[in-house]
Amino acid sequence: MSRVIITGATGAVGSALVSILGSDPRCEDALALVRRPVGLGISTEIIDFDAMADHAAAFEGRDIALCCLGTTIAAVGGDKAAFRRVDHDYPIEFFRLALAAGVRQLSIVTATGASAGSMSFYSRTKGEVEERARALAAEHAARLTILHPAMLLTPGGQRDGSVLGGKNARTVEGIAQRALLSAGWLLGPLQKQVAVTVEAVAMAMWRDALAGGDGVRVLTNRQIIAMGEG
Repeated sequence: MSRVIITGATGAVGSALVSILGSDPRCEDALALVRRPVGLGISTEIIDFDAMADHAAAFEGRDIALCCLGTTIAAVGGDKAAFRRVDHDYPIEFFRLALAAGVRQLSIVTATGASAGSMSFYSRTKGEVEERARALAAEHAARLTILHPAMLLTPGGQRDGSVLGGKNARTVEGIAQRALLSAGWLLGPLQKQVAVTVEAVAMAMWRDALAGGDGVRVLTNRQIIAMGEG
């Protein structure tokens, strides 16, 4: 039986993960850190993400920490500092507090192509959060799983990954999602290299966390699909 703490629970992957946690008897208790009142079907604690340390007690007694936080440059009005705060600073503080409370299984969703040396601000930020998370996990002898999904297939092309705003319809991505779904018969195996459902990402994240182990594990898009849909 596992006691889970999750952040990013109102986002696309997070919402799918919450549904899984709420129905799986292997999850003894799940707590979501949220910025506003919201009905999720699991316990929630409203926090100021810029003062996450004030809620350190929420991490006590947990053994799995799942991070699904993420936003887009568009969702924060092109503000790169705001984007980095959500996609780098908050996840690292979440992991720091989890580790201090004794959590030894950390999981985070980043993206295919994440690299601290990337020329892309998005990919570079994702790579930098991975590097810092790796260092924290090593320092505390914790297990870290990094999920590298490609394009996320979500109901209606909707994604709410930001703790700074509400629902964000990603028009271009929504069109691309629908094209991928409709052309699945044509793309065949190639589709699994460029897209994955949020439900598969969430299930892969949960199954991996339950599996346990040591060190750092990176799940590619293909591995996510195999683990999440199998």
